[in-house]
Amino acid sequence: MEEVNFKSADEIPIIEEEIIERYYLIKKELSKLEKEEDNLKEIIKKKMSNANLKNIITDKMDLFYNEIERISYPKEMIEKFVSTEIKDQIRLKNKIVVLVGKIKK
Repeated sequence: MEEVNFKSADEIPIIEEEIIERYYLIKKELSKLEKEEDNLKEIIKKKMSNANLKNIITDKMDLFYNEIERISYPKEMIEKFVSTEIKDQIRLKNKIVVLVGKIKK
């Protein structure tokens, strides 16, 4: 496993403090907006479901209501019941790079 290094912004001269401050402010605002958006989406979904509406078309946006059933298999169950040979044959390994920003204030 790779070693994870944590550094304060003062220790990283390649990233100016203004960039981190701007990112913080935008991330904070986005977080508030996402919470509000999720709340509004739940209200709209409930009202569309109750009214048995599948589409709402307006000048500003179109809303589409779909109920989707997704089948998934818990990793613990697969590890327990599927043979190692089959798991080795179907395993996909992808590398992704993620930047996570957590707001502290």
